[in-house]
Amino acid sequence: MEKFDNSVKIENNSKLNLIKREIINKNYAKRDFMNFCLFKKNNGDNIDNWTMDELSSVVHEFQKNNSPQEEIDNDIYNEENEIEDNYFENENEEIKMTNLCLEEETNNKINNEVVDLPNLERHTIRYKKGKAEKIIKCQTLEKSILNDKKIEINIKDPKEINGGIFSSNYILYSVETQPMGWVVQRKDTDFDLLRKLLQKYYPFHKIDPLPYKKNGSKRYNEDYIHKRIKHLNDFINNIIKNEVFKASDILVSFLSLEDKDKFGNKFKELNNQNYEIDVDQFKTFNGKLIILHDEKNEKYFNNIYTYLNLQKEAFIKLNENLKSFNKNMDEATKNINEIVNNFDILYKLNATASMKGQILNSYKELKKIFIGLKNIYHTQNQIVKTRIKDYFKYINLSNNSFKEILEKREELHIKFINENKKLRYKKEKLFIYGDINKFEIDKNQHIDFERLIKDKRYTLSVICTNETKKILKMYKVLGYANKMAKSEVKKMIIENCKKYSENLNLFGKEFNSTIKDFNQIWYNFELFLNNKIERKRRNSEIKSNKNNIESIVNNRDILNNIDENINLDVNSFSS
Repeated sequence: MEKFDNSVKIENNSKLNLIKREIINKNYAKRDFMNFCLFKKNNGDNIDNWTMDELSSVVHEFQKNNSPQEEIDNDIYNEENEIEDNYFENENEEIKMTNLCLEEETNNKINNEVVDLPNLERHTIRYKKGKAEKIIKCQTLEKSILNDKKIEINIKDPKEINGGIFSSNYILYSVETQPMGWVVQRKDTDFDLLRKLLQKYYPFHKIDPLPYKKNGSKRYNEDYIHKRIKHLNDFINNIIKNEVFKASDILVSFLSLEDKDKFGNKFKELNNQNYEIDVDQFKTFNGKLIILHDEKNEKYFNNIYTYLNLQKEAFIKLNENLKSFNKNMDEATKNINEIVNNFDILYKLNATASMKGQILNSYKELKKIFIGLKNIYHTQNQIVKTRIKDYFKYINLSNNSFKEILEKREELHIKFINENKKLRYKKEKLFIYGDINKFEIDKNQHIDFERLIKDKRYTLSVICTNETKKILKMYKVLGYANKMAKSEVKKMIIENCKKYSENLNLFGKEFNSTIKDFNQIWYNFELFLNNKIERKRRNSEIKSNKNNIESIVNNRDILNNIDENINLDVNSFSS
């Protein structure tokens, strides 16, 4: 036990030395690394939860995605603490810095009160405790012809198109939109580009995944095309449920533009355009945008991300088990088919040998039973594939869409923390040096030069104006990402529960139907056996009756003989 404790201690020392050498000594942000560890693994801030190899991998990944902090001259910057936590907030206002939002949890209850957005009079962006949401103005989204209508889209009539010498063949689908009466021709790559453009111009909206495309001859077999059409119909009809997407010119063009060249050029242009995520470009129907910032965000999203990862692992294992189950069912169906063939051979042999009808009927009935069993096993196997295996495969793919949103949000969060921190350090250094010419103050901004340099809080609130505006924009985008991510997670839970319930109900009904068929087969066989027993009983009775009749006849003959003998004796006596 003592040796074990020593080995653990040695390993932990090695881990600490690794962190000190690669993170602390190289001037990476310690708290950012801790947050990154929490993001990668539940309770990742506990060093005991990592092996040495895992920790090395995480350190390498963190260094790849982050930059070391800027060095601050210790001769100039000689304060005990790097940043004062309250140098530009009111003294009675509780605050918490954004980059420390994963530190200790507070017991304050988050409510929906409106929180003032950080403004240029603050040196850095911070969360206020106990407050979360803020409504800000944005552009107004105009409705399209698709909005406020029940839209039905049907993908049908697949055609294989020869791609020519330089391109491979592809499938072309008819996409029909009602009640507009639009009919356009689209191929698989068009659906892929539609999803890509919606993700680009409408970030943080959940968009269902497209199923993987197969290559080669299997891509064009009837079963694959049938499944593909079903998945594409699910994909496009789920998109059309979102009123924001329905107002999008991207979706309207996809559904309505018949001219192949016009459609291709428009989507190519949209795909090539540079688009930076900016709340000033966001649009809603009411011209208002809700952003969300609270100190429990990171823990909430880490828990969701961990849940999705664990669920994915469970789905992978489930998929392997179901594959094995389907394989065993296929083998059982083949074996049953061989049994049917053997009964057929026995039936023919006995028929040729002119055997009695009961034996022939037995073989015939047994053959019926196993044919029924084969059909039932095949049907049940297909039900399990469709209602269980394919369903959970789709859910797993769908969860990847949520992971995309969470990962995008996390990228913004890490970028915001790093940029915000750099700006803080820059302002601190500028204030300490005291060179007004390097303060980067907006010329249009009213400045009280008497307070400048003397009042640290005021100085930090007015310098580096453009960079502060940039940080504020990032703060708003992150708040929008927080709100949308939480909203989409709630929708995910509701939709998954609804789909799961519907799918399970169909699975139960279909499986129950096969059980009824199975019971009917055995009932028919039981009737056959009962009829056979009944016939045997009747034959036995008939035989018994026949024997009785024969016995009676024999007895009557004996009596007749006795009578004749008696008559002879009487006549003899008389003479």
